[in-house]
Amino acid sequence: MTPGTSNKTRLTEDYKIKEICTLMSQYNYTPKSFMNAYLNNDHITSATQQRFWGTEKGWPSTSRLLGSIRLVVSKNKEGLQYWREFILSEATEIVKYEKPPSGAYPAGAYHNTSKILERPSRIRPADEKDTDSSESDSKLPSDSDSDDLEEVGGQSILVLDHFHCTEVAARTICGMVAFLANERHNSQALSNSLTFLACGVTKRLNKFLHYIGLSASRSTAQTALSQLSHQANRQIVQKLSNSSIGTMAPFLCVDNLDFEQRVHSKSLGHSTRMFHGTWGYVHHPHPALVASVPSADLTVESFQKAMSDVATLQVIPKMFVPSPANEQHWSLVLKAQLGRAFLEYVGEPMDSKISIATAPPVIDQISADAPDITMLKLSDNSAQGVGEVFDSIISQSRMDAVKFSSCLQVIDGDLSTCTNISTLRTQRIPSAHIEDALSNVLTILGGAHTLWNIAHAIYTKHEGDSSDSRDSGSWRFLKGLGIPSANLVDKKDYTLMIKNIKKIHMATLVHCIMIVLGTEKDSITEELPKLTSKKVSDTIKKTYIQFFSPESKAKAASNSSPKLSNLILRLSDFATIVEGNLAMKCGDIGRVMNIWKRWAIIAQGIKKLTQYSIQLPRMIILLNYALPDGLSQVIKHSLLVAPNAGRKHYLPKDQYLEMKNYWLKHFFNDTGRGTNINSLKDLYSVNVTLLQDLIRSLTAEIHKKPIFQSHHNQTDLRSMNNCLRMCRQNNVCTTNARTNDYKPELVENFFSKGLASIREKALSKKGRLLNKL
Repeated sequence: MTPGTSNKTRLTEDYKIKEICTLMSQYNYTPKSFMNAYLNNDHITSATQQRFWGTEKGWPSTSRLLGSIRLVVSKNKEGLQYWREFILSEATEIVKYEKPPSGAYPAGAYHNTSKILERPSRIRPADEKDTDSSESDSKLPSDSDSDDLEEVGGQSILVLDHFHCTEVAARTICGMVAFLANERHNSQALSNSLTFLACGVTKRLNKFLHYIGLSASRSTAQTALSQLSHQANRQIVQKLSNSSIGTMAPFLCVDNLDFEQRVHSKSLGHSTRMFHGTWGYVHHPHPALVASVPSADLTVESFQKAMSDVATLQVIPKMFVPSPANEQHWSLVLKAQLGRAFLEYVGEPMDSKISIATAPPVIDQISADAPDITMLKLSDNSAQGVGEVFDSIISQSRMDAVKFSSCLQVIDGDLSTCTNISTLRTQRIPSAHIEDALSNVLTILGGAHTLWNIAHAIYTKHEGDSSDSRDSGSWRFLKGLGIPSANLVDKKDYTLMIKNIKKIHMATLVHCIMIVLGTEKDSITEELPKLTSKKVSDTIKKTYIQFFSPESKAKAASNSSPKLSNLILRLSDFATIVEGNLAMKCGDIGRVMNIWKRWAIIAQGIKKLTQYSIQLPRMIILLNYALPDGLSQVIKHSLLVAPNAGRKHYLPKDQYLEMKNYWLKHFFNDTGRGTNINSLKDLYSVNVTLLQDLIRSLTAEIHKKPIFQSHHNQTDLRSMNNCLRMCRQNNVCTTNARTNDYKPELVENFFSKGLASIREKALSKKGRLLNKL
């Protein structure tokens, strides 16, 4: 039956295709030649039929057509190979069009090492494709979005991390290929070369990484670092010469550095020698802090007038002796330390009727804003005197000496730096030249060095006799905790010393609490016993009265055995170290000043702290009584910084510099430049922050958020129980000694001794000795 009959029949798919093919053959077309002619025809009829092929509406059917062609072609191995070659050629063309734009940065992806600028993050290609991928990555959950992470679920996070990992891998491979093809796309290789240099990758390994296109050569990295040094030097000039505080220059923090340039094969002019240098940074106080005080208090004229009035200032013990309010706060500090020890090792409250304080009240909190800090260039003339250090700073600022000396300059440093500047100023008085008088310089003791040196002196007084195992000094507690005590007083590791002092103090507090509680024979378990909050609070108060009150100290001193007296005095002295360290970490300058007052008194009673017995009270008097209120406020609130803008992560400015010193020594020792001091001065010292950021940016490269946290100083239960057994065996809290019992050497009450020394100086008939401060 033909299609033209009156009775319609249903035509099959095969019949339709056969008839169409017959019709095409009548016009000398094959199916492929017809499709080729149809698709390339520009007539309106063909264009109308094809108008939806490449649109959102027509693409699904177009995609199905292409898929059908692939199935037909791929029925045999030869056709499948032809199809893959065709797809590969198309993909190659796509990749060619998606490569980063050529040309110099920022228009292209080529970075000229002689024109490179410091970037806040790792050097990235200047192409829109990478920007788009970064924008898409920002939609993924990050570590900071904790709520989103919980909603997404663990499996989804793994999928998203894998997606980002494959994307970074593909981008890295493309960058390697572009760099090896010499297409002037060196951004990734240059960034990696600087990062590998900062990480301490050896020159031999870097050669291989350069060979495979993952890194630029080491000489290229050095050239880029040299150009970045020029940028950093210009920034130093800008930071030193521009101040938002009128005639008050930005703060300086300096410290001395010693490097050993070790040479194995010695010859004339080529031998091992010590390098003595000075390094530091420029610190601009936060604008909000400066704006909160009268501008007239921040001038060099107001400072010089205040210093001239110091000559007539009558110094009385009240100025640096703790006031009744300070003593009340100190009792809260001790109870907070007892509360932390109780809740961590002894027991936990079963109710919340009475709050158990684990931190003392805040007195004067410092803002947690990120500091504005710029590293200075390392100088090599500290061994010649502090005067040459000033010449080096003036040279880096590119200001003349008169202009530099006309601004108020506050310098943070260690004890030796402050003492040397004061001595030099005394030697130059009187001087007719403003640039020689140093009358514009104010030195402030660094908080970290003050803590370390005073803690070291206190510990050595409480160390005890390590030659007798019956002794119950600090060394015996360390041994009970399983910590070697031989190198505790080593000045090369102050951080470890502070940690060990905190552990000794915590173990002693736990033992005292358990004595008051009547459980000193029990061992500490993972699951702490539950007590009422009233019982916990009463125990803390009783422990304070029994071991920290003035009456307990007087009663212990009258015992036949000095064991208890030594332990009580060590508790009070170590408590100042623990509180001083914690107050600095919390950024409470009010608590820090309270501790400094106690240390100023203790320093009067320890001969080893002769210089601190002068400099520390002098600084307290200057900050609280002599200097203008506005200047004093700015200085006190600039003694601590929060490098990562986080609370409870504050650092004294000199400790922040010590951390930078560690990084500088890392670059000196681990980057193959160990005997090239000029490279250390010219390249690494001014770029240490940039190189440090490059290492930290590796965390961001794997799509993670950098986490900055303080290390917890905890003692495990096994060590704590072993120390408590030692306390029971040695009966460290005994009140009466038997005839044959061991009697340790009596430790002096340095706080009472210091108060007596201050009283003697205040009542001396040989003039007011306190006024010499």
